[in-house]
Amino acid sequence: TTYSGYSLLDIDQDLRTELAVIRVESADTNNLVEVYGWRDGAFVSLGTARLSTGITARSRVRSNFVADSIRALYITGTLMDGSQSTDIVAWRDGELVNLTLNPETGISNETLSGYGSIGPSDVNDDTVLEMPRPIILPSYPSGEPNNLYLIEWSQYDITGASKKVFTTYHNYEDSWYLEIPDNWVDQITIGRNDSVSEERAVIFYHWNGTEEEPTPFMAIYKLSGVNRTVRATRGDRFILSEDDSTIYAATFLDSKWNCGLEEVDVLNRFHRILSGWANE
Repeated sequence: TTYSGYSLLDIDQDLRTELAVIRVESADTNNLVEVYGWRDGAFVSLGTARLSTGITARSRVRSNFVADSIRALYITGTLMDGSQSTDIVAWRDGELVNLTLNPETGISNETLSGYGSIGPSDVNDDTVLEMPRPIILPSYPSGEPNNLYLIEWSQYDITGASKKVFTTYHNYEDSWYLEIPDNWVDQITIGRNDSVSEERAVIFYHWNGTEEEPTPFMAIYKLSGVNRTVRATRGDRFILSEDDSTIYAATFLDSKWNCGLEEVDVLNRFHRILSGWANE
């Protein structure tokens, strides 16, 4: 059997550390995780759980929690078609279980294809990893290609049920993300404007349907250069965050649509992406 990785954690929360060993055989149906620990003075196997069928390589293993502070192991692997699957393994009712494994397909319900930059992440810093679900944004004119999307994040509990936490727009290129109000989902689309030197703008539009041009209602800017402070407060712009070389600013644009946010709300919903965060 091919050894692929291990993790040390107290998965059954008995105040003793267990050893979880991940075994992946390329494109095989016998991928599994096995947990070893101390019982009656001996170091023995405590249980195994199947992993997604067809994993060709393990890419990430993280020890974290599911809801209600229950320890879990998040194992992300690459499937034969290049998509990424994440198996969430936890200790439940005296045995090791895979909370996300679909018994009909043999593959985790948490599978993503074509979104290599996103994966399980503790976005809200509550020690529980959130699972991402991309929501492709509409494009105008209808049918034009659009690679921009929102991300709906959800958490699992020990029963295997998932619950939505919040929705975000993540701008990995400019290292920031915005928590999206629930009433914006299905109501907005997003565009970029990089035409101004040392100024990169993301424009938020109200979606008016496939036959009518969307209307811009807010913009967020990443500003650099020696005059960035002047540009950050030009017109009705307000500063969201800044460091030694960059200022992030926003402005509301003339629009008939009431987005429901004020300056302080945008400030509270705006977050920087820490270096290495996307690769946790």
